[in-house]
Amino acid sequence: LIFAVIFVLAKFPMLSEKFYSLSDSLAHVKNARQAKHKIRALLKKNCSDAEFAQQWQAITRKYLSARFSTPFNSIATNSIAKRIMNVTGNFMSGEQEDSVISLTSLFTRTDYIRFAKDSIDSKLLPAEEHEAAFYPGEKEVIVKLTITAISNLEANPKGEFALDRKSTRLNS
Repeated sequence: LIFAVIFVLAKFPMLSEKFYSLSDSLAHVKNARQAKHKIRALLKKNCSDAEFAQQWQAITRKYLSARFSTPFNSIATNSIAKRIMNVTGNFMSGEQEDSVISLTSLFTRTDYIRFAKDSIDSKLLPAEEHEAAFYPGEKEVIVKLTITAISNLEANPKGEFALDRKSTRLNS
């Protein structure tokens, strides 16, 4: 019994580190699942394109803030990729880098939808290319790309999904 107590006390720092690591991993999984769920739910809401874009950005920024433990709430769209690269020390897989680029593109597109209404750019011809509105089916594409990006950002270095394989599906 004494030997067991001494063994546990000797291994306590290592066990404690493993516990906190597991706890942190579970928090990331929960954050990713919640973000994916909220992103999917946006498709079911009857909201304007500008509202969809605003809500998409709020959900995605909240996810990124929790995922990378740094605020993304007020960072400019053109600084998002740089912030992620700085936080990760540029240690990401190719898929993860592609996902950051994809999310940055989606932020740019949703910024345009949110802020270009009634601007000079939104009045250019052809109207369907410059209008501050989503194309038919574009919201679904944004949701799918976002879910894929989140899944890729949660992938472990070997490219396998750590604890969250099921939540990469678009349909629940």
